[in-house]
Formats: sequence, C-alpha cells, structure tokens
Amino acid sequence: MMKPNNTLLIPLLVCLSGLVCITKSSIPTPIPTPIQVQWTDFEIGAMISWGMETSASNVSDTGFCGFQTGNNGSWFAPIETYDPEFLDTDQWIQNAVAFGAQYAVFTAKHCSGFALWPTNPKSFNYTYSVAYSPSKMGQIDVVKSFIKSCQKYGVRPGIYYGVNNNFYLNIKDFAVVNTSYVAGQQNVSMQLYANIVLEQLTELWTNYGELTEIWFDGGETIPVMDNYINKYQPKAIVFQGPQQYPNLIRWVGSELGQAPYPCWSTIDSGEDKWGSGQDNGTLFMPAETDCTIRSNDRWFWEDDYYQVGLKNSTELYENYELSVGRNTNFLLNLSPDPYGMVEAEDSLIYKELGSMINKCYSTPISSTRGTNYTILLDLGVATELNRIVIQEDQNFGQRVREYSTFGRVSSNSDWVLITNGTSIGHKRIERLDVDDVGHASPDKWMDGYSGYWNFMGIGIPGYSGVFIRYLELVVSDAIDVPNILNLAVYNCNPVPN
Repeated sequence: MMKPNNTLLIPLLVCLSGLVCITKSSIPTPIPTPIQVQWTDFEIGAMISWGMETSASNVSDTGFCGFQTGNNGSWFAPIETYDPEFLDTDQWIQNAVAFGAQYAVFTAKHCSGFALWPTNPKSFNYTYSVAYSPSKMGQIDVVKSFIKSCQKYGVRPGIYYGVNNNFYLNIKDFAVVNTSYVAGQQNVSMQLYANIVLEQLTELWTNYGELTEIWFDGGETIPVMDNYINKYQPKAIVFQGPQQYPNLIRWVGSELGQAPYPCWSTIDSGEDKWGSGQDNGTLFMPAETDCTIRSNDRWFWEDDYYQVGLKNSTELYENYELSVGRNTNFLLNLSPDPYGMVEAEDSLIYKELGSMINKCYSTPISSTRGTNYTILLDLGVATELNRIVIQEDQNFGQRVREYSTFGRVSSNSDWVLITNGTSIGHKRIERLDVDDVGHASPDKWMDGYSGYWNFMGIGIPGYSGVFIRYLELVVSDAIDVPNILNLAVYNCNPVPN
C-alpha cells in the first residue's frame, strides 16, 4: 500500500479535521488527573508478594491462603510459622531497581490475614500480626522497613491490602464462611469485619507517609472507602478502587504480562474496572498489566519453588514491550523466600531484564514531536530500525483513534506503509522484527511483512526491520487535534548481556 501524495492528503486531513470537531462536540474527551498522567510516566513497577503466605506454604500442602484444601483439609498457620531469619527489604528494592521499577507495591496483608505491621484496631483484639511473633526477626514492622528501603533507593512506595479475603477472620470473597472453624481462626460479623478493615487501612494510610499506589486485589465494596482515601491518601493512585475516587487505574484483565491490543486509557462508567477499555469511554482509567517471574501464575514463593519454571529475561522483555508498548504500566512481581530474601536466580533475571530494556530504549536513533495529524521524522540518512515508539500527551486525553506509519529511503522515493494502529495513549511500541499486531499485510507470495518491505524498497534482505530516512506518522481518525509527545525510532537487539 502506497501513502497518498501530499497534495491529496492535505484536503483529506482538513476534511477529517472538520469531522473530528463535530465528533468532539458529541463525545467529550475524558481528561486525566495530573496524578494519573504521572503514574503512566512511571511505566514499570514491582509487586512484592511476601508474608505468612510464604512461610505457610513451606510447611503445609493446603495452599497459602488456608481456604484451599490439601490432603489434610484446611489448616491455619500458627503465628510461630512466620520466622524471617534474614529479612532484608533493602535487597528487595535493589532487585526492583535492577529491572527499572519506579514504584513498588508491598502486600501488607494478603489472604491469610496476617498483618505485616503491628496493627491494633480498637474494634477487635487482632493478635495475628508481627506484634505477636515469638521470633525476634518476626517482630519487625515490615511495612515500615519496606517504606524506608523505598526512600533509600528512590522508589515510590505502594501498599497492597486484601479486603475480600482474610482466613484468620474466616472471610472469603467478602463474606463470612459459615462452616466449621479451624483452630486459631476467629468468628466476626460482616459489620465488625468492615470496621476492622477501615481501622487497619487508616493505620497504613496515616503512619507510613505518602503512598504512590494503593492496591485492592479484586476491588472493594465498602461504601465509605472513597471518603477514607480522600481524607488520608488523596494523592495516591488506586487500583480497582471506588469509582467516585478520581485517581483510579484498572486491571488489564490477565496476569500473563500481555495487554490486549487495542488497549484504551478510558472505560465506560458502568463497566467493570478491568479489561481493554473503550475508545469512547467516559472515564479516564489507565490499565496496569501484572506479571509473575515464575510460571503457573505464582505470586508467592512456595515449597516447590525450584520445581516451577522461571521465566527468562527474554520472555519478560517481551512482557515489557507487550504491556508498556500497548498503553499500560508493567507490574512485575518479586517473591522473597521464607527467610526474607529474593533468590539469587531471580536476581540475575531482574538484572538482565533491566539491562535489555536500557540497551534498547535508553537512546533513540532520532525523535520528534508535534501537534498535528501528520508528524514527519527525518533521520538525516537512511538507517536500519526495528522499533517505532509513539506517545500521546495524555494531559489532553487520549485523542487518536486510528493511525498509520509510512517510510521512504529518500525524498525521491515512494512512501511505503509500515504499520497500522488504533490506540496510542501513553505509549505504543511498534515491533518490526516480529510478527505483531498492525504490521502491513502483504500478499503471501511476498514472504510476509519483511519480504513486503524488501519488495517495496525499504527493507534489507536478512534484516528484520526497515531501512529508511524518512518516517511519517499519519493520524486518520482522532476526536481532536493529536498531541504527539514523542515519535522515536530505535534499532534493538534484545539479548541478555
């Protein structure tokens, strides 16, 4: 497919511009808060999954929450199970920094109900916490230590708190489990449980400073939650929080480390707070793509940790490109062992991943920006490249609905279609060296997209990418004039050092 010449393109774009103005009057553009825009700029975060769930999995086959049943039925982990002999939160954050994390979220209380800070709610004598550990290392306020480590290494802290499940209090899916209790469990009403939740969140949100992200796994359904967030942490991004709160983000819909394409920054107001979003959604709510370093969706270290496959850095690098490069943030987990340390094998992978990302994307071959329906990038000389990065300035909302990229070797050669796309948002990474969504679709006899580029004069035999001097971004559909913050090209060879 050839790009139309400029004399034909300009009237078409004027016509499109007029149509867009009409569209804008009927479909207002949802505008993000400055906090949402800042969060998308972080791009990479770490989820640190650790606690009693880790310790219990080392001694029981019933599953780390307790509700799962093994050979011996449900089992409640006694507090002495938790004994982190070599707890080192500095080491956790060093690993997060190694792969480029700008923020880290820590599981202050997961489904077991064990609190990793000395909680003391007034409504209930909560004895399942670090404050009651018989071990010296077990008495450490891990939330406090985590926050200090984040501050030490320049990483923004966040807190995960599971509202819907608490095995200590026999709560599952935000309901009392009306079955026989396991020794050590407590019996509470739903009203008392809601009070405990709010008191514990108040502790976490008032005693440890400003948080960058608050994580509600599976959401939350306590009606006054937005009032508490606005009162205690009004600058925090909230994952799957109350819809009345302005600084919301959503789950991408899977834990595979890959966002769907297209993935939009907006959703409809009545829609579930997860998934690919809607191009004409009424709420600005960008997505976060979470991912584990271990296969089988393993978030916590478990007793068979060494038998579960470890993803290599090449796989995680692809997860980065298929999350950040599809308009979401990338949240990669760390799973410290029962002693409180990240395994050496995992640390090596994190280091390799960070090196691969930096090697590819630290310095572009060339870049430009502009506010227009067409953006031209002149590389100066014909150059090999296999990555095109496009970013919108989302301070004005996500405006682009459809675009194409074209390339040519010289001012005398024809424009050749390289890619087509829809959603850009914070960032779109077009990967030209792999078969990806949006590539030009040539006839089969041309040996795929690479053969097509060769045939059209912008490719090099044996090279997966294009060889061009000029790149042009053409926006063919937008709800307002596109604000292109960045149009950049790279030549990447993503292999571990």
